[in-house]
Amino acid sequence: MVWKKYDAPYYPLEFCTFEKFAKRMEERMSVTDVPSQMIMEYQGQIIGMVSYYWEDKCTRWLEMGIVIYSPEHWNGGLGTEA
Repeated sequence: MVWKKYDAPYYPLEFCTFEKFAKRMEERMSVTDVPSQMIMEYQGQIIGMVSYYWEDKCTRWLEMGIVIYSPEHWNGGLGTEA
């Protein structure tokens, strides 16, 4: 998987079942009053999501990401707006 070369290559690639993934997301979302994941909506459609999590609070290392699902919504400033 070529993308893994640039996506946190210092962590091993972990495959998991959908059930495990869903449970992990549920746990992340219930940790705080501030949502760690939010959907991106544009013209009444869900087009992606914005998320963050603390890699290490002591060093203030916060990981965040934006996923825009369809290429038709790329390069239009929607990620910047999010």
